[in-house]
Amino acid sequence: MKIRTLTTVAMMAALIAIMAQIAFPIGPIPITLQTAALFFAVCIFDSRRAALSFAVYILLGTIGLPVFAAGKAGPAVLLGPTGGFMIGFILAAAIGAALLRNKKWQSLKYCYIATITAAVICWVCGGVWFAYISSVPLSVSFATSVVPFIPIDLAKVAIFTPCGHAVHRALHAQFPKDF
Repeated sequence: MKIRTLTTVAMMAALIAIMAQIAFPIGPIPITLQTAALFFAVCIFDSRRAALSFAVYILLGTIGLPVFAAGKAGPAVLLGPTGGFMIGFILAAAIGAALLRNKKWQSLKYCYIATITAAVICWVCGGVWFAYISSVPLSVSFATSVVPFIPIDLAKVAIFTPCGHAVHRALHAQFPKDF
């Protein structure tokens, strides 16, 4: 792996950790800016770097560094109400970023499609996991753990997708083989 790849993955993992600290608890699942970091990573990176950034972030939190929302850490967080969303970040980052690597998909319009796809993947993973650990039907789980966050996440998509697209274009102009 190239030094540039390692550096960019580490920097994105650090950004995710920072954005996770901006948390507003509204129940078992807080509102955080982790999803904003997801949308940013989807626009900037290829699927490997995007997924790896979230895997590194989750690994750091699992081994005990207080990088999860509101300074939480440890494997219990992954087994709690937000665990599905966290694992969903890896899958969402990989799939969302993979959509954008097609040369025809380099426009802002397609960045929006990719980030909304990533959000939906996150919602599905989080809602299914929440239903499982809470022993409630999927309809109740989605009404509790997904629906309240949809407008907020769509606002994050609207704000962070153009930023990520602009950063990707600037990085691609500077490092065409890497971005």
